[in-house]
Amino acid sequence: MPTGERLRFAAFELNLEAHELLRNGRPAKLAPQALRLLEFLATHPRRLVTREEIRKEIWNDTTFVDFEQGINKSVRQIRDALNDDADKPRFVETLPRRGYRFIASIELPENNSANHSAEVPVAAPLLVTTPSPASGFPAAHKRILSKRLVAAALGLLALTVVLIVAFQLGIRLERVSPAQPAIQSIAVLPFENLSADSSQDYFAGGITEELTTDLANIGAVRVISHTSSIQFQGGRKSLSEIARELKVDGIVEGAVQRSANRVRITVQLIRAAADEHVWAATYDREGNDVLRVEQDVALAIADTIRLKLTDTQQNRLAINRATNPAALDAYLKGRYAWNERQPASLLRALDFFRRAVAIDPAFARGYAGLADTYALLGIAGIDGMPVSQAMEDARAAATKALELDDNLSDGHAALAYVSATYDWNWAVAEREYQRALELNPNNATAHQWYSTLLCFLGRWDQSIAEAKAAQSLDPLSPIVQEMVAYPYYYSHRYDKAMAVSKRVLAAHPDFAISHLRLGRVYAAKGMYAEAAEEFQRFSELTGDSTLALASVADVRARSGNRKAAERLLSQLSAVARKKQVPSYQFAIIYSGLGNADETMKWLEKAYEERSAFLLYIRYEPLFDSVRTDPRFIELERRIGI
Repeated sequence: MPTGERLRFAAFELNLEAHELLRNGRPAKLAPQALRLLEFLATHPRRLVTREEIRKEIWNDTTFVDFEQGINKSVRQIRDALNDDADKPRFVETLPRRGYRFIASIELPENNSANHSAEVPVAAPLLVTTPSPASGFPAAHKRILSKRLVAAALGLLALTVVLIVAFQLGIRLERVSPAQPAIQSIAVLPFENLSADSSQDYFAGGITEELTTDLANIGAVRVISHTSSIQFQGGRKSLSEIARELKVDGIVEGAVQRSANRVRITVQLIRAAADEHVWAATYDREGNDVLRVEQDVALAIADTIRLKLTDTQQNRLAINRATNPAALDAYLKGRYAWNERQPASLLRALDFFRRAVAIDPAFARGYAGLADTYALLGIAGIDGMPVSQAMEDARAAATKALELDDNLSDGHAALAYVSATYDWNWAVAEREYQRALELNPNNATAHQWYSTLLCFLGRWDQSIAEAKAAQSLDPLSPIVQEMVAYPYYYSHRYDKAMAVSKRVLAAHPDFAISHLRLGRVYAAKGMYAEAAEEFQRFSELTGDSTLALASVADVRARSGNRKAAERLLSQLSAVARKKQVPSYQFAIIYSGLGNADETMKWLEKAYEERSAFLLYIRYEPLFDSVRTDPRFIELERRIGI
């Protein structure tokens, strides 16, 4: 910070003792408030001075409205006095929603106490930093979300008009500071990749997800899942629109710039309803310190919104961070691929997570990523991987993750998933789900998977409650939205299940699982033509799925068209001679045809295959034809439902 009494920049001289601005040696007119602001900025050169710092220093006794009007007016007056341009500033640079930076070079006149002429060095702030030229970053960091400035300006103009009209009409506006509602819910929008290399998109995406996870682990606020927030990538909607869709109070947005082994992360918290900047910071770090930045940001946001963290919550943010930058890089690439939820991307994720834990064997989150990936691969045995192998590998990875960090919510959720869908051990699964949610109430996937377990067990109201909890955390995910249809369907509340699936399809017309579920509902209601149409659409979206073929055959049989059903059964048998077809699908067709012996034969084979579909059979309307068969009752007993 300059310590002299006079500061000289270009043709101007700022006399800090006399509080006077001179231009070419002559006094320049500047209002007292604007002069105070200029002095504050000039004595913190080249540094972002946040709006909150300015408010506390100069407007600390005024209302929010007075401050917003005052600071904007003062900045305009400063620019008029300095003949400065807001778009191409030479003296005062505006960083939207964040603050201002004095960017001119300052000299100390010879008659100052320092008694020499030299350019003032830049002060080094604690959090908000400007990189040196040697850091490899451009001097001017790209502005985040500048397209929203127009909306902010229009809002300020409207407010100004209201105040002028109020003054002319003699209306007295009370100078009271309205209490702002507490921020109780947050969405972290996808961070922008400011690197020239688009291949670094995964890095920005990984940083976004890690910050989301850190905030979610605090547990004291509702944090929207990354899978919903990512749908706003590109900034096509205003903050208020995003907040309404996600039902949140606060928005976190930011940008990432990577150069060699240096990373710059800019992040800010905005109160969405008022589009009000609450907090901002910029971090310049080494590549191996990136995850520590996420902890710092999460703690700063928690402090800003006045959350009192327990020692346990703070410890959760501090442990099991990757210290090797190569391990971190592989992990972030793995999460980026995993979020795509496609067979090929899951296999890529598997490779990246394996690489992460090979580099850093103590990286618990890396093992949790492995467990999540194996669990999803195990659902359908993708790429020839046997279900048993995928599930055993998922169990091993989850166990290792919990050995390294028993407070890792994702590890407990993955272990619960294996226990429920493969081990069929309901007690262990429920205990692990409850532990996962105790550690992180914002774990949308754990709520979703726990809902399926409760559905297996016929605990409908609890299942619906968990599905709705997942929805509140991940409101734009079609699979999460569809989940509540399951307990409605299995409890025979078909109209409610139908309404859910139709609502999902209205927003996501090509979401295959909703077409399958809607077809099941239609079939249960005896609406066989409509059911066949939905199953056909499911087949088109999944590449001629054998499950769709079996489902169509079932409704043909139930509608009385046995020849069509038998023809489709022959097609399925032909497919089975070329590749593995789940036995459960043959059981579906034979049940529709009313052949109890063949139905039970194929259900037994499905039991040997450890088919997860069997977990629903106690309530599945497809098997009403054999529900009282002693062999079916015995199968239920062995499954343990």
